[in-house]
Amino acid sequence: MNKTQAIDILSTHYGAIYQGSRVIAITGNLIEDIMNEGDEGKTFHKWNTAPLPTTVEDGSLIGLAEIYLKKAA
Repeated sequence: MNKTQAIDILSTHYGAIYQGSRVIAITGNLIEDIMNEGDEGKTFHKWNTAPLPTTVEDGSLIGLAEIYLKKAA
């Protein structure tokens, strides 16, 4: 499985549109930097689920999609 397939599987599972990915960077905003502490440089993928967006770290993307794929079978 590749990332594109994983994104499609998770989009179907969440019933939501994929919003893209974001690399966490240091912003200089103390509150935001504290909230993201330890995640600097990591990539996260985002879906527009309600009431809050769902985010999945890049390293967990394929594994999570495989779990949902097995449950759907």
